[in-house]
Amino acid sequence: MKTFRRFKKDTKGTTAVIFGLAALPVVGFAGAAVDYSRASAARADMQRAADATALALVRDAGRLTDAQLQARGRTLFGGLLRTGSDITASPISVTRDAKTIRIAASASVQTTLLNVMGFKQIEIGTDAKAAWGGKKIELALVLDNTGSMDRTVKGVRKIDALKTAANNLLDTLYDATTDAELIKVSVVPFNTQVRVDTMKTGLHPLWLA
Repeated sequence: MKTFRRFKKDTKGTTAVIFGLAALPVVGFAGAAVDYSRASAARADMQRAADATALALVRDAGRLTDAQLQARGRTLFGGLLRTGSDITASPISVTRDAKTIRIAASASVQTTLLNVMGFKQIEIGTDAKAAWGGKKIELALVLDNTGSMDRTVKGVRKIDALKTAANNLLDTLYDATTDAELIKVSVVPFNTQVRVDTMKTGLHPLWLA
């Protein structure tokens, strides 16, 4: 009993006990700051990868199927995202509506100091959207069909090369749009004279020379 009474009255070492108990939440808050800073940096990098992926997919949205967009999006995102051994990224989701591409991404960041307190990982996520416009393109092609185009250059007639170039241009324009009605192309044959009805246009004949 005397030993118990002496232990009860002895206050030596209480500072160390109090400091030890107070150190636990201090270390916990410090660990939270460090781990959440790492998670924030990982989310910022994931946002940049998602934005770049959405912008890249917009250019192909008109000619790829949903499955192809999904596969291409995951390939692009995987190449852009800088992940370490402590970051586990889930497969992204690519959705397309009228004229918008949406990327949804998520990942988990393994904790360091918070791991001691029972928090194994921090979940992060982000999304990005990109839309393509519907601007009209009106293009007039003035094609030279005079006799000089019958000449051969490096084994190819100039008129044949002109036809190939014009067709390639039209294919490029139509592949880049989802609405063919937005593109208007006219073909004007090149010649030494062009006769226009000035009564309909209201232009002076000298202006057409």
